[in-house]
Amino acid sequence: MRLLGILQLAVLVFPLPAACAATFEELAAQAARARQAGDATQAISLYREALQKNPKWDEGWWFVGTLAYDANEYALGEEAFRRFIALDAQAAPGWALLGLCEFENGRIEASLDHLRRAEAIGGLPKDTAGVVRFHEAMALTGVGLFDQAIEELAEFVRGGVKNAELTLAVGSAALRRRIVPREIAAKDRELFAAVGEAESLWMLGQMKGAEARLAELAKRFPAAPGVHCLYGLFLQQRRPEEAMAEFRRELEIDPENADARAVVALSLLREGKSGRALPMARQAAAEGPATALAQFAYGKVLAKLDDREAVARLQAAVQLNPANLEYHMALAEAASKFGDVEEARRERVRSIELARGSEKSE
Repeated sequence: MRLLGILQLAVLVFPLPAACAATFEELAAQAARARQAGDATQAISLYREALQKNPKWDEGWWFVGTLAYDANEYALGEEAFRRFIALDAQAAPGWALLGLCEFENGRIEASLDHLRRAEAIGGLPKDTAGVVRFHEAMALTGVGLFDQAIEELAEFVRGGVKNAELTLAVGSAALRRRIVPREIAAKDRELFAAVGEAESLWMLGQMKGAEARLAELAKRFPAAPGVHCLYGLFLQQRRPEEAMAEFRRELEIDPENADARAVVALSLLREGKSGRALPMARQAAAEGPATALAQFAYGKVLAKLDDREAVARLQAAVQLNPANLEYHMALAEAASKFGDVEEARRERVRSIELARGSEKSE
C-alpha cells in the first residue's frame, strides 16, 4: 500500500505526457468547439493552451483577441492582437482591433496611431471601417486635434447617425476638451450633450437652429469654458462685433483659451493694428501648440510683419487641420512672399482641390 501511494503521488507530480497531454491539434479543435458553442471563457483558455504549443498560430491569437474584445477584457485583447500583427503586419483588421482595445484601455495616442495604420492598409469591412473612423475621431479629440476631430465627426452627423455617444463626442470636440465620452462626468453630460446638439445643427447647415441653440447655451452655461468661444466662432462671419464680445467674455472665463485669443489677434490684424496683434497671436500660439487657429493667426501676423517664421507657423496650421482651405491659401501666399516657389505651387494646387471638393459637397 505504501509503495502504491508513492507511485500515485509521482503520477500527480510528474504526469505522463504521452498518456495525458492533449496535442496542439486536439486543443485547437476543442477551442473551436467551445467558441462555436458560445463558451468564451473556455474557448479563450483552450486557445491560450494551444498557443503555448504553437505561438506562431495566427488564427489562435486572432480568436483570443476577438473573444477578449467581446468580453470587455481589453488588456488580454491588446496582448493577443499585438502577437497577431507580429505574425502578419499587413493585416488591417488586426491593427484596427488593437487600436480599439487600446482606446478602451485609455491609451488614446497609441490607439490613434494604430487605427490610422489600419485605414492606411485598407480593405476593412464596411462596418468595421465605420467603427474605426468613429473611434479615430474620438481619439483625435483625446489628443487635442479638435479641428480634425470635428471634420471626421461631421461625416457621421451628415450621414444621419444619431446616438448619445456621437452627440457627446461632438460636444467634446466643439468645446475643445481633451476628453472622450465615457470620461465625461455625470454633472457635465448635460452641457456636453447640449453643445453637441448645437454643433450638429451647424454641421448640417441648419443655421437658424444652430444660432438659437448656441445663444441659449451662452445663457444657460455662462461660466462654462468654451461656450462663448464656440458662439463667437459661429457669429464671426455674421455679426463680427457680437462675436468679438463673445471672445472677450471667453478670455475672462478662460484666459488660456488659444482659439479666442487667436481670433482677437486676427481681428486686430484686419484693423491694421499689427503691433497689438503680435503679442496676442504669439501668446495664442504658445498656449495652443496643437491648436490650428492659433498657429494660423500667429503665421498671418508674422507674414504681415515680413517675418519668415510665418511659413513654419502656417505649415503647422495646415498639418493640424489639413481640410481648411483658408490655411492652405495663407501658406501659399506666405511661401510665395518668402521665395519658396515649389511650396507655393503645391499649396495653390491643394487649395484648388479643396475648393472643388467643397463645391461638390454643397
